[in-house]
Amino acid sequence: MTKKIAVIIPAFNEQETIADVVSEINALNTSANLHFDAIVVNDCSNDNTSIIAEKLDCIYLIFL
Repeated sequence: MTKKIAVIIPAFNEQETIADVVSEINALNTSANLHFDAIVVNDCSNDNTSIIAEKLDCIYLIFL
């Protein structure tokens, strides 16, 4: 039985690091019995965090 784990990542002006963080979480999905879902929550960033996060393999939420 696979266990699902949600990893919630708060993001505010994280354009420099968000792709690496999501990539590292997704890399954890090598185990047969664990699955990690990256959930990026963007709290009105005024940099390119939104543009970058929309292209990543994650669940992306934005607050306006």
